[in-house]
Amino acid sequence: CSDGATGIFDMSRYVERGMFKPLKDTQTFDRVRLTFGVPSWPGDIDIAAERVRSDMQII
Repeated sequence: CSDGATGIFDMSRYVERGMFKPLKDTQTFDRVRLTFGVPSWPGDIDIAAERVRSDMQII
């Protein structure tokens, strides 16, 4: 994160919903990239950086 925090964000509760369903396929999930600091996948799938930061488990 931009504040230097590192951690784990559990996407399991999201992959059962709406636009995130394609991420159940591990090959698709593994194609994650940061786009302007936002985790993004092919097909215009992304999740807000603020959500990741607020919900991640700090390590």
